[in-house]
Amino acid sequence: MLVSAGYAVDQYSVYNWGLEAATLESLIAEADALPWPSHVTNQAFDVVHANRAFQAIMELDLDYEHMEHGARNLISNVVDPWFASRMANWDEVIGFMAGLVKADPRWQSNGNPAPWLQGPMQRLMQGDPALIQRFVGVWAAAEPVPHRLRNRFHFQWLYRGERLMNFTGVLALANIADELHWNEWAPADSGTWAILSEITG
Repeated sequence: MLVSAGYAVDQYSVYNWGLEAATLESLIAEADALPWPSHVTNQAFDVVHANRAFQAIMELDLDYEHMEHGARNLISNVVDPWFASRMANWDEVIGFMAGLVKADPRWQSNGNPAPWLQGPMQRLMQGDPALIQRFVGVWAAAEPVPHRLRNRFHFQWLYRGERLMNFTGVLALANIADELHWNEWAPADSGTWAILSEITG
C-alpha cells in the first residue's frame, strides 16, 4: 500500500522474506573461483570486479588499465569500435540490455535516463558516430525484457578479433539493496572451452 501511495520500496525488507543479499566480497570470491568469465556490476552497469578469465578474453589487465572514471562502464563502452568489433552478436546483446532498461521504470524518467545512468549515456553519445546511430536503432526496436532474479542470454565474442567464442550468459540479481548483479559467461561449445583453456593456462 505504501508503494501504491508513492513511497519508495523498502529494499532491505525484501530480503527478510528469506533471501540473503550477497556481499561484494562473497561475489568476488565466487567469480575468482570460476574457470569461465564472470564479473560483478552495479546499478549503473559499472564493472566493479572481473575475474581472470573475463580479463583474458577481453585482453585486459584491470589491475593497471581503465582506471579513470567511467572507463569500466558497460553502457558507454558498447560504442567503442574495439569492443564492438569483437562482440559478434552486438545487436542481439545490446537489444537485450536495452530491453532490461525499458522494462524498469526506475531507469527512465519522462523518457530520459535515471540520474545514475546520465553519466554513462553522456559518455556513450561521445563515442563512434556510426555505432551511436546503430545503438539508437537497436534501442528503438528493443522490446522490454521482464526483470527476473535471473536472465539468460546468448553472447558471442571474437578473441583477438578472429577466434569465435560462444557463451551462455547469465545475469542475476545478487543484492537488491546495493543493486549488485552477478554476470557469468559459461562456454557453450567445446571450441570455446579449448580457447579458454589455452589463454587462461
